[in-house]
Amino acid sequence: MFELEGRVSYIELERTLEMGKLVTVVEGLFSQRKFPPVESLAFGPIISGCWNIKYASIDEVHRDIARC
Repeated sequence: MFELEGRVSYIELERTLEMGKLVTVVEGLFSQRKFPPVESLAFGPIISGCWNIKYASIDEVHRDIARC
């Protein structure tokens, strides 16, 4: 049982470390204002608008969501 727990812990730690690397990469790209394509998503224009500081308030975001 102890060995199984050790292996499960290793797998979880490995996954956590990989997610940490992914988060670091994504944060780096976002800080450079490099965003993934979202045009094909239902709320793509809204997501893009948020990233590009199109909205001044949550009410504006809500308005655009209601229009979709």
